[in-house]
Amino acid sequence: MFADPASREPDGRVMVRRAERLLLDLPALSVEEIGFRGGFESATYFRRVFRAVTGVSPSEYRAAARSAL
Repeated sequence: MFADPASREPDGRVMVRRAERLLLDLPALSVEEIGFRGGFESATYFRRVFRAVTGVSPSEYRAAARSAL
């Protein structure tokens, strides 16, 4: 019934890939700030698109990357 949030935003996947790098490269920044720096206009939309593309939330992605080190 509802469209995938990433498909509504043509550059959504590219923006998420940029945010993935920022999440790992800038651990001192909040998830909200990463979303804004990644080009998203709201933290809620960032989280929704990030989960749609990756299958996990930005916080979960960051935590998993930290534990993999």
